[in-house]
Amino acid sequence: MSTTRAEEHAAWAEVDNITALISTIAWATPAWCYLERVAQDYLDPAAQSAASAFTHFDPATDYNLWERGRIFDATQELRWECNHTTFHAVYCGTTLPATMNKTALDYQTTRATSYYLWGQQVRPADRAGLGLPPDEAAFIELRIPRILRYPVAANARRAQIQIHELLAADGSLCYARWMTLQEA
Repeated sequence: MSTTRAEEHAAWAEVDNITALISTIAWATPAWCYLERVAQDYLDPAAQSAASAFTHFDPATDYNLWERGRIFDATQELRWECNHTTFHAVYCGTTLPATMNKTALDYQTTRATSYYLWGQQVRPADRAGLGLPPDEAAFIELRIPRILRYPVAANARRAQIQIHELLAADGSLCYARWMTLQEA
């Protein structure tokens, strides 16, 4: 479904402290974050579990501990990746952070779409065998050798990310940002 052009901005910055940049952005409620630690070595099962997180945004979190991530709400998204000693951050949304370098987004229309996240909810009968509590939302995907966790209800069968796409006049994709997490 296409809509008329909304005022969207893109920006980038190299920062020493990603947590400080995140704190300058007014995040709506709800907001979510997807975080990753970049493995430098073999990860044992405990380290695999702690290598990524998909959760509700918490402004008290030290995001400097995560080499890669994104925080998003209905109107904006901030992505970052550690580049040795600094973080390369990219923003897309309706309220441009003052400390970032604006980049032109030449789009004409927007479109909302959604993508299923990996995995299906673990069946109640299988939870004990996997060491999972009965009320935890946990997802299994056979192509990913670990349990995935999304901040959705424990009875959600699948989870989806709703994407906000910015399209050029010829219909090509200029940018896509995550908007919301929903149960499917």
